[in-house]
Amino acid sequence: ATELSAAGADVIAYGCTSGSMACPADRLLGAMESASGRPVFSTAGAILDALAALGIKRVAMATPYIDATNEKEKAYIERHGFDVTKIAGLGLGGSLEKIQKISRVSPSDAFDHACSVDSDDADAVLICCTDFGTADILQPLENELGKPVISSNSASFWAALRRSGIDEKIAGYGRLLSAH
Repeated sequence: ATELSAAGADVIAYGCTSGSMACPADRLLGAMESASGRPVFSTAGAILDALAALGIKRVAMATPYIDATNEKEKAYIERHGFDVTKIAGLGLGGSLEKIQKISRVSPSDAFDHACSVDSDDADAVLICCTDFGTADILQPLENELGKPVISSNSASFWAALRRSGIDEKIAGYGRLLSAH
């Protein structure tokens, strides 16, 4: 955070979904803000803000994670007033070798995985993990499912823009960026 501040960053994000859901926000963000003197946020907070901005109450979650991580993320989302209708992971985690595979999941496999968690009772689909490459599938997923699809990265990017005072809408990456 200190180095990012020295480089002139206007806003600093802690870009790890599971890490920012596990560490108490006041501790994590407080340390970053104290070190940098800049406004800060986490991916976890950006996700909560994105769900609220879209009026989402019930969300289905697709992750690359193992069940233990999914349980913690589900608890975090529910603790903040949202219902998780379904959550499923790809079993990646628990070892460095498996964690390194997250960034190698193909967009088509991520697309299929996100579709697999959707249900009629979910208002939106949330794809968790900043190392999960999903930018190019967000709009196609929304077109396919007929509902908002948010990823850790789209929520973080949206939050960084808005916190920097940039309100332009960006088409092609889902409702969050195109309408809010």
